[in-house]
Amino acid sequence: MVCCVQSITLPALAVSAIVVAAYKKCVLVSLLVHGKAPTLPKFTSSVVHRHLTSACPEYTELATLYNDHDVEKVRTFVQVLQHAVVM
Repeated sequence: MVCCVQSITLPALAVSAIVVAAYKKCVLVSLLVHGKAPTLPKFTSSVVHRHLTSACPEYTELATLYNDHDVEKVRTFVQVLQHAVVM
């Protein structure tokens, strides 16, 4: 997870696909390990910080549902996403 956070916090003027992929992995690992979405460090680029949640809204929604501790809502959300990917 440290490598993902380092990738996200590198100085940047724009959000790259690498940063988005690292953020997605960081969210999933943080949910499994800590039970909540990761908090980005204060030294994260403001551009990156501002655009990450809009770049991957499904991960933000998953983190919100996971934080509510409602297993059924999380399961339903994941099934909807899996169905959307298959289509």
